[in-house]
Amino acid sequence: MLKHIFILWLSIINFIAFTQEVKLDNLVEKDGITYIKGEDEPFTGKGVMFFSNGKKSNETTYVNGQATGDETIWNENGNFFMQYEQKNGKLDGVWHEWYENAQMKSEVHYKDDYMYGHCIRWYENGNKMEEGDYHHCKETGKWTYWYENGNKKEEGDYREATKTGKWIEWNENGVAKETVY
Repeated sequence: MLKHIFILWLSIINFIAFTQEVKLDNLVEKDGITYIKGEDEPFTGKGVMFFSNGKKSNETTYVNGQATGDETIWNENGNFFMQYEQKNGKLDGVWHEWYENAQMKSEVHYKDDYMYGHCIRWYENGNKMEEGDYHHCKETGKWTYWYENGNKKEEGDYREATKTGKWIEWNENGVAKETVY
């Protein structure tokens, strides 16, 4: 019984700590650790900012002074502008970015602050711009690029950010030519 009460007590303390919201301009960073101004304990909770119209512009989650979890940034219309995941102050997870018209702009995967994994970017009209994979911020494997009108522009393989093998390039009307690297 005592064990259950202790676990419940810890859960309540965690909930209270993680729901603490502090304006970002009341936070200060020292040696890579975030604190509430004038306090000595690393900050745990949400750092927030607001537009002059009262709408939230930014929300960052901190655990023990490190940005951890989702960071979300909105535009003044209340639409998403950017959202990404962090772990111990480094990008780690999926980065999403949107255009003003709420159309998705990019989806990029990160691991330990490096672009790592699948990446897709779109034009403002919703057509794909590029798609491929990263390994330690370097293009790797098959990549495809498109013109804004939706026609393919270029397709081929990368090895360590260097084009390799057969690449096919198209003009905007869809006429292909082949290049070997």
